Amino acid sequence: MNGEENTHNIEIWGRGHRLVLFNSDLEEVYKGSPQDDHRLYQEMVGGFAGMKALGEFGINPPIIHLNEGSSVFAAIAYMDNLVAHGASIEDALAATRAKTLMTNHTLVPAAWNRFSLGQLEKYVFPNLTDQSGLMKGYLTQFMKVFPEDKARTDVPMLDLGLLALEVSGKLNGVSVSHAEIASQKFARSDGSAVYFKPITNGMDADTWIDEEMMRYYRKFGLYDHWGMPTDDFEERVNKLSAGDLWVNKRNAKNQLLDYLQSGRKKDQYGRKIVIPEDAKIVVWPRRFADYKRPGMIFRDTKRLAQLMEKEKNAYFIIAGRAHPNDTAMRDEMHRILEMIDKNGDLASVKDRIIFIPEYDPELAYYLNSGADIALNTPIVGNEACGTSIFKQTGNNTLIVSTRDGGLSDAPQGSFLEIGGLPDSHEEQTSLYDQLERALMLAETSRFEEWGKQVKAQLQGMGRKVSGTRMLADYVNYSFPKKEERAEGSI
Repeated sequence: MNGEENTHNIEIWGRGHRLVLFNSDLEEVYKGSPQDDHRLYQEMVGGFAGMKALGEFGINPPIIHLNEGSSVFAAIAYMDNLVAHGASIEDALAATRAKTLMTNHTLVPAAWNRFSLGQLEKYVFPNLTDQSGLMKGYLTQFMKVFPEDKARTDVPMLDLGLLALEVSGKLNGVSVSHAEIASQKFARSDGSAVYFKPITNGMDADTWIDEEMMRYYRKFGLYDHWGMPTDDFEERVNKLSAGDLWVNKRNAKNQLLDYLQSGRKKDQYGRKIVIPEDAKIVVWPRRFADYKRPGMIFRDTKRLAQLMEKEKNAYFIIAGRAHPNDTAMRDEMHRILEMIDKNGDLASVKDRIIFIPEYDPELAYYLNSGADIALNTPIVGNEACGTSIFKQTGNNTLIVSTRDGGLSDAPQGSFLEIGGLPDSHEEQTSLYDQLERALMLAETSRFEEWGKQVKAQLQGMGRKVSGTRMLADYVNYSFPKKEERAEGSI
């Protein structure tokens, strides 16, 4: 891969058609800010070096799937190669659009990377094979000043998310609501409308659902060998035994307790986490972002304390990470920790409010599979999907949530819904009311009622859980049958 002053050698690791690019300078994913040189370098490796690697192995991909605008340089590399071999910009763009699908995962503009002309000259232009200047001209025409970017108010920037809209022939959002909002919010540079097809996210069920639970689902034919939901999925859910589901859930919960008591993770005070077997465990396990509102449960500390005093065996676990550059959310994390430690309302229950640092996939697995209740509090209209809800659905964890992201697809009654306008008194009251209801359902004596609720979750969202279903949706969208090709074209 070429730079302004030197060439970086990229190792290619692969098996069959699966290639992985490696260079020690890449470092961790998302390191630095979305606008810095290192982020652009990473994206150049994924895009230009990635497409070159495919060419070296004689692979002509039938589709270029862009995972957010940060992946756009894969499509630009393809377009650049066509122009370098004599195609006009118009013909190269048409061919690139015919091959490219872009998936948008967030409506938050800060997630889209923007780079200056100096950065393009240092990293992008040296990697173009077109020597005519046509590709440089094509890219620079989209540069503009973004007044909302406080860091660079007077500097023209290339927004990779907007560039991806230009070069992609197909677009999708990752839930029904997200796709609808994105279709209304975004447009190409000439103002033309774009259509985002909803393809709701899924997950690898065998990775994220408790092994015994998944075995039980397959016994009743909910999912086939490949993890696809069966045609009569909802009818088969009806046949599940509340008693069996409860036993499987207790086993997963015991695994969580054992994991925490092993000492592999410590609480906010550096202590080993010991929770009694009869505890009702509520979790908030996800990335710290302002729209996810990790501190929402603490807005009425008196009500929270009353609830936890009533439920003497209720434990609340919060776990997550803020991006290293997200100073506001790092400050919010410290504010929450200080509140837990010093707020007088919480004095009698603070030992049952646990923050676990060093959030990672292993901890996420145990929390999502073993907890009794999961709290999800995004501002409606901001969460694109949020796959934690599917991990919780598959593991029969009671979900208390606003109707956002993937849950916007769910039927009424399929989860314990937090109602009311964002940040209203009604919404806050609804959160505690639904949490109280969930704690009641988690009583052993109420396992039949609990069984009805978790089966309602499965019927409402169990199909969406399947990552294999998601992949099939992408294949069908990318390669539609003849009679479907006109639908949703852009």
